[in-house]
Amino acid sequence: MTALITVKLLDQKLGTPLLVLTSSQRWGVILLLLLCIVLLNAILKANMMSLIPLIFFGPQLLFEWLGWTSPLMLLFTSLVSIVILILLTIAFLRKTNKKNEHLM
Repeated sequence: MTALITVKLLDQKLGTPLLVLTSSQRWGVILLLLLCIVLLNAILKANMMSLIPLIFFGPQLLFEWLGWTSPLMLLFTSLVSIVILILLTIAFLRKTNKKNEHLM
């Protein structure tokens, strides 16, 4: 997440891009980063905190890939991200409650 913010800030400061990617190369880099996030999450057996970039940027990238870029779709991507986050939070809380009940 820090790397993405740093690149965005440097882009605004420097102005001239150092590396220009085609559309297919851009999607390849995005998929590679998403794969790294998922693998790191699986290896570390982390909770949903490491999935937050996927939750917030996944629907946006999916809708952009499908060509749905109208203002209504941008609002819908935010709504989808929030719904996914709420559902994952509920699932995590249920799992934690079941684990606590089992220990008692």
